[in-house]
Amino acid sequence: HQIISLPSVLHTLSVYAEADEWKAVGAGQSAVGSWFNLLTGTLGTLFATFSNPRITPLGGGRYKCSVSYMGTGSAATQRIYVSDLDTASSTGDGTSGVKILAADLRQASKDHWPYQRVVDAATFSWVRM
Repeated sequence: HQIISLPSVLHTLSVYAEADEWKAVGAGQSAVGSWFNLLTGTLGTLFATFSNPRITPLGGGRYKCSVSYMGTGSAATQRIYVSDLDTASSTGDGTSGVKILAADLRQASKDHWPYQRVVDAATFSWVRM
């Protein structure tokens, strides 16, 4: 997770992921906003203060998972979670996880944002988380 201060406008957090031993990833600010099932390509649980969850297939079992939320105007953590469930966090076992390529945070109304990372899939390796 990363602690940053976001203006009080709508933001979108995206994570690019693939199932491994575990099947789900969650994303949000200070807590999970939405869960995404990486085996079925479907949405899991969405929590009330978050909106517009999307899971987009990228091919080869990889997905872009995005959720939107209002910035708090003060410091808050931007988090990505991994789980064996698509409804809640799992207790880790020290070896299981999902594969994460990248994450991207931007103001929802813009194509760019200072926190944006441009990733070239050809030069980055998937890492287990």
